[in-house]
Amino acid sequence: MIQQELLQTAIKIFDSETPDKWNAFIDLYQVKDEITKQWYAKIRNEMQKYFDCNPINDWRFRMGGGGIEIHWYLETLGSENIQFYFSWTNFGFWINAAIYDSNNVNECLKKPDFAEIKLVFNQISRFLHHSHEKISEDTYWQFGSSYDNHYDIDRLAWYAEHQTKELLKQIIEKIDRFRKNEKVTEQILQLAKETVIPSKESE
Repeated sequence: MIQQELLQTAIKIFDSETPDKWNAFIDLYQVKDEITKQWYAKIRNEMQKYFDCNPINDWRFRMGGGGIEIHWYLETLGSENIQFYFSWTNFGFWINAAIYDSNNVNECLKKPDFAEIKLVFNQISRFLHHSHEKISEDTYWQFGSSYDNHYDIDRLAWYAEHQTKELLKQIIEKIDRFRKNEKVTEQILQLAKETVIPSKESE
């Protein structure tokens, strides 16, 4: 019903004797992705500057997925082993199933000994649902609008440009839940030790 009402309202906007409004709308729509890309570039640059200037312990990061994702890893383990990843719509915990036994990782993450890893997440949306991706949380943002907790990537883009500091603040809060928690670091190192697949040379 709401979608139908919105559709009818939109149709009335373009109910005129000339196509000028419609053409203007089409022109804007065709550059929407480029506008979104530029707006997200601003928050990515701010994130890069902040985390470059504020390293914590052994945690390092790298941009991935065309800048859409940021991957956090322990330098001790390397960038392709175990990591937290962050995107505008998702925050998760990932392991390289070619290096670590995925089933053993699943069993470990069910144990209290590795509870701190799960406590990094405010709300677990998916748990042990993939051979690589082990924990996932839909990213929820708060800006005091009717879309709070339900921003898609297009709606969030406006805040990336116009409320950059507030979005950066919320990102830092998420990331520092594991960067500043030494127990998380300890449990990840233990998880790696217990689940690593023996190399053929060591067999």
